[in-house]
Amino acid sequence: LTKADDISDFEIEGMSIGDSALDYFSESEIIKQKQDYYNDKTYTDSEIFTKNNSIYHSLHVIYKTNDKNYIIEALEGTVLYENNVNKCYKKLDEIDEEVSNLFKNTKRDKKKKRKHPADKTGKSTTTDIIYFFKNGDVIMLACYDWSKEKGYADHLRISLSTSEFDNWVNTIAYN
Repeated sequence: LTKADDISDFEIEGMSIGDSALDYFSESEIIKQKQDYYNDKTYTDSEIFTKNNSIYHSLHVIYKTNDKNYIIEALEGTVLYENNVNKCYKKLDEIDEEVSNLFKNTKRDKKKKRKHPADKTGKSTTTDIIYFFKNGDVIMLACYDWSKEKGYADHLRISLSTSEFDNWVNTIAYN
């Protein structure tokens, strides 16, 4: 984490909102890692698994589907905490303190724990803290505590998104 005045100064693995993903990955790598998470196809998410020396297990680089420059509209880094969600919560609090110090004038929602909608049993949860910038951009810090039945790894996710992407993902993406 670096000293930042706005979300575009905040970096994950040296990348930030507004950068071209082509500065970090080849076009074939971006295309090969495309995911099909959204019903609406305005944006595309490429999940790129990182090298062993990285802090993050994977990165989600999200760009407008028809953008040939692959400008990053949202960026997520995930850190695995397999069967150790308490360690995730500890790290979440550490990062929250750092982000709070960097963005003193940014609105911060209180930490919330909620059931994850992808788990119909109600056993999986997310615990998140969300920062809202005046221009609508968003930083979300979250721990995902998956039930054993879902079979996913517990993890920490740090997400950066433009106001346009955040609005789209919350209103249109899954329709």
